[in-house]
Amino acid sequence: MLKKLGVFFLVGLMTLSACGKKEANIYELRTEYVGDASKVSNLVGALDYGEDLNYKSLELLTDDGAREIKIYLDGNIGDVDENNFIKQNALIFSLIKNLEKIGYVVIDENITMPLELVSRADVDLYTKKIYGMTSEEIYESEETIEKIYKEIKDK
Repeated sequence: MLKKLGVFFLVGLMTLSACGKKEANIYELRTEYVGDASKVSNLVGALDYGEDLNYKSLELLTDDGAREIKIYLDGNIGDVDENNFIKQNALIFSLIKNLEKIGYVVIDENITMPLELVSRADVDLYTKKIYGMTSEEIYESEETIEKIYKEIKDK
């Protein structure tokens, strides 16, 4: 019995460790290329889109030299925290070095609503003002990436 408790305790500690590791290492999900489907998918799937929106899927748009992603979300866009949404875009651009645009499609009660594309240039206006760096410069700064991620989580 004592042996079983020890095994459960050890597995529990390993699970808690793994959970904390995922959150603590958002920087490890960074990639130079939009085409790195595994890392891009893990990154986009790890983000919290708010109470009313849930991540559904991701589309990589890399044909003909395009460097875009399209993120599909389920739910209600009405109560989205705009500031948090901007920070998430800043984080995504800061973690995918050659990304040029992000598109969103929200599926709300069988209605599909594409949202305006977000460009790196738009996000860089925000990141320069708030963090003093472009998203490409933030790509090299683990400290700033962790700071943005913490701000999103602590909303």
